[in-house]
Amino acid sequence: PNSRIEWPRIELIGPELVSIGRDTYIRRHLCVEAFGPAGSVVVRFGDRVQVGYYCRFVAVNGITLEDESCIGHGSTLAETVHTFKEVDEGVHWQAPLRVGEPLRIARGAWIGNNNVITGGITIGEGAVTAPNSVITRNVPPETVVGGNPAQLMRRKRGAQWEWLVDPELLDLETQLAIAE
Repeated sequence: PNSRIEWPRIELIGPELVSIGRDTYIRRHLCVEAFGPAGSVVVRFGDRVQVGYYCRFVAVNGITLEDESCIGHGSTLAETVHTFKEVDEGVHWQAPLRVGEPLRIARGAWIGNNNVITGGITIGEGAVTAPNSVITRNVPPETVVGGNPAQLMRRKRGAQWEWLVDPELLDLETQLAIAE
């Protein structure tokens, strides 16, 4: 109830394998590639999830976006990647899949614009990823990570956020995105 996907959609492969919760808003130009056995759910959007423009989700084992999580514009989430090492020269588009563990975006996590998250990763509850980051490892709850590859920048201690890097060394967009 009260959920919507704006039109036009780019691609929706396996719509029967996708579940969308209540009050979820998915902006236009969505690409979902869901592959799995009939009767299963491999991409699950929880309640009150927000998804930005031009986002892509690729799942074989499962992607879960828990309640009140947000995915920034232009982000790609894939729990499965291609194994480039097993490809003959010149036919990279035929690279086989390396199926990963399920990918989980915990309750209230914010994924910044233009992020790439691949593999069986968990983004912890209330965590924030800075814009233009590549997430290659689990992100602890109530932390801020950013960069390529993403590194821990801030963490919450009680009600206060503590810097773990010098904020003056960050690019302006990241400074603004994670400012207090």
